[in-house]
Amino acid sequence: MVISSIRFKIVGSLAILVVIGIVSIVAVYFQSRNAIINSIGASRVELAQEILNRIELDIYTRMSDLRASAELPSLLAPIIEKNSELDQYSAVERDALISEKDFEWVRAVEDRVTTEFMKGIVNSELSRDLKQQFVVSLQDEYGYRVFEEVIATDKYGGTVAATNITSDYYQADEEWWQHAAEDGNHVGQVEYDESTGVLVVPVSFAIYDEDGDFAGVYKIGFSNQEIVQEITYISSQFPEQNISLVNDSGELIYSTTAYNILTSVADKEYFKRAQVGEEYFVLDNDGQERLYGVGRAQGYRNLDRTNLILFVESAIIEESGLFAGSFKIGTFVLLSAMFILLFANLVVYLLSKLVIQRLQVLQREAEDISIKGLDRKIDERLQKGNDEVSSLAQTLEAMRVSLKDLYANLELKVQERTEELEESKAKAEKQAEELQRFNNLAIDREQKMIELKKELEAFKGKNVSVENDNEEKS
Repeated sequence: MVISSIRFKIVGSLAILVVIGIVSIVAVYFQSRNAIINSIGASRVELAQEILNRIELDIYTRMSDLRASAELPSLLAPIIEKNSELDQYSAVERDALISEKDFEWVRAVEDRVTTEFMKGIVNSELSRDLKQQFVVSLQDEYGYRVFEEVIATDKYGGTVAATNITSDYYQADEEWWQHAAEDGNHVGQVEYDESTGVLVVPVSFAIYDEDGDFAGVYKIGFSNQEIVQEITYISSQFPEQNISLVNDSGELIYSTTAYNILTSVADKEYFKRAQVGEEYFVLDNDGQERLYGVGRAQGYRNLDRTNLILFVESAIIEESGLFAGSFKIGTFVLLSAMFILLFANLVVYLLSKLVIQRLQVLQREAEDISIKGLDRKIDERLQKGNDEVSSLAQTLEAMRVSLKDLYANLELKVQERTEELEESKAKAEKQAEELQRFNNLAIDREQKMIELKKELEAFKGKNVSVENDNEEKS
């Protein structure tokens, strides 16, 4: 039936709208979710980069402070004096002297013996000043060691002062010394320092005398604890973040969660993703999604960059944690939109159902008219109102009345035409009778003429016969 077809179309259309609406809402939800993840991921990258920038700024500031102090006359004088002493030797003699002292130093370290020469350097006035100013004082101020060790060398690479017993005497064969002497400063890679037994960032810089001539090199072991303090301070403000610091070889230097120092994470997926240049990404960790932001050391001013990579890790938990607020808003919007969509479709369905019911009544009215004739009126209740169904009922009623009037006029015209035809028929029959009568008269007249003609000819024949007889007689 037509009404069933309309119902099917309406219900089908509503179903399609519901499906399209839900699919659209879900798509928007996941787009919003991805947008939230992208936004938070970018902020985690900024946080990681900020931590590393602060670490490198701290290293630069500490190095600048130490360099400024190292070039003070009181601290520079012992190194200038040592350079002047060594300048008295020829190059061969000087190299031999340095090699001899280095050999004795290394052997003593291996034998765990401290020679008088070693004591003289470690206990020198310069060593005591460096230790007091840059190790003890800073430790008292901050509660941890900022510098694990400080080493000062002359311009030939021999150790002039040291806050701890170093592993060797001659430093000019070390990469850090050569870079500092050539470039002015150098930041090495995070390493385990054998002299101090802790992780340090080796930072070295050249010093110059009053004439601007190269005088020697300082090396400081920038404590891993100083780096940890920067991370600890930041992590205290973001307790939901896990922060991990590794070097570019994949060795774990620090983590806010339990860890073993220098444990390799090179085989971990997050480190591999960072190695290919990804800034932030989501990984599944034991069934839980986790967002990683990556920061890489950039270097500060003319200071070489460190080999540090920092990861800020956040759990993507939609019910709680860092993402809770964002995802609660997203979930609320999703559920609200779905409710509104379903409610709107329910209202449309009920309205359509009401319209279909009225259409069904109107259809029955039309069927009754087709059976009972045009005298059957459309129910007046259907005609009341201003909606489309009422308008349709009014139109059908007007059409019924028009058809009824048209039918009545048609019957009248048929009757009038019938009467005209009957009158014409009577006239035609009358004319036919008159014509028949005229024909009959004409035929009778013609027959009489023929008979008269025959009689005349017969009469003429008799006259001729008489005349002939008379002539014969005369």
